[in-house]
Amino acid sequence: MVFDLYGNDDCLEVNNFYKKLLAEMPDLLFQFVIDKDNTYSFPLVSKSADDIFEISAKEFTNDIQLLIYNRIVPADRELFFQSLVKARREVKPWEIEFRAVLPKKGLRWFKISSKTEKSIADNVSFFGHVSDITELKDKEEKLRISEERFQFALDASTVGIWDWDMVTNSVFYSSLSLKILELESTDIFVDPERWDKIVHPDDLPKYYSDIQEHFDNKIPYYENYHRVMTSSGNYKWILDRGKVIKRDENGKPLRVLGTHTDVSLQKEKELEIIKTMKLYS
Repeated sequence: MVFDLYGNDDCLEVNNFYKKLLAEMPDLLFQFVIDKDNTYSFPLVSKSADDIFEISAKEFTNDIQLLIYNRIVPADRELFFQSLVKARREVKPWEIEFRAVLPKKGLRWFKISSKTEKSIADNVSFFGHVSDITELKDKEEKLRISEERFQFALDASTVGIWDWDMVTNSVFYSSLSLKILELESTDIFVDPERWDKIVHPDDLPKYYSDIQEHFDNKIPYYENYHRVMTSSGNYKWILDRGKVIKRDENGKPLRVLGTHTDVSLQKEKELEIIKTMKLYS
């Protein structure tokens, strides 16, 4: 027997208050029972079934199994029914995400969340709801693709990336930044001030001046060549670039994004040229 929350006035347990409350819920609400003879029944199905799964509440009869099966994407069918079998056997919550192709909406993502109970007569009941999570899945997929592209760009790049959150006073360094500094982790940089300590003393004044000029919004971005001490104890020349990407209402920097580029070879050649020119001058 299918119970229509909105059309069955004989059910005393559901009053007008609950009807109005449930009417505001976008999910498909259901009670689904499998008896010991594997007979399916739906004592309760909300009217939103038509909007969510494009099946009217009246269609949820004993033959609904085939109709649902045909709509589920073939690659998800086994997982769908195996999860149901497992939830029934272990009397545990039934939760599953799956895809289905609907007559009007086409391909959609759904999530079932339900509580499972077993009666003395060995009937297993599922009380739950079905949500359309297509938009969420689309966002997750776009984010995954974006992260993959970003990671690919990082791996293919010759520059290290750093991200300084000035509110929490913490810095993220990409794997290439760590490689440039010959470090295995960012443990050495518990706070951003540790970076200042590895900059060559002779380069500090210009380093501070350039970055402060950008913080004061006098130049569009920060750029500075300076030497930093690696874990081996040797100095390396790097080109350090940065830009404030977030400020407060008073213009105070809140977040800075930048890059490190190892330019040691380039600098060594420049110094050799200068040295040669001095010899012949």
